[in-house]
Amino acid sequence: MSSPIEIGGKKILDIKARNEAIKLMELKSYLQLDEGRPRWAKVADVLMAENIPKDQNVRDEVAMQNTFLQTWTVKTGARSRLPKNLSKMIWTAKKYDVDLNPPLPSMSL
Repeated sequence: MSSPIEIGGKKILDIKARNEAIKLMELKSYLQLDEGRPRWAKVADVLMAENIPKDQNVRDEVAMQNTFLQTWTVKTGARSRLPKNLSKMIWTAKKYDVDLNPPLPSMSL
């Protein structure tokens, strides 16, 4: 249905793909770790740290900074107190296997 009319489609917008693209762009903004990082991303870090499953035994507050820099995961299911917007962003990141892997970090980093 979303294919061009020329090849037999109806050129209808794929809403699910569009919404996932929006979440990936939000994730790109969230993963910006320099001084241009949006304020909401810092709040999201705190909210995600509050939703670390107890069985992962994360106690160090420095380790609770960003789930993409650590090995712990965030609860995103029905029992999570994470806002739906953040849950969907994390779910989309998991679906597309997003990780923070800089290609060539500087020596100062």
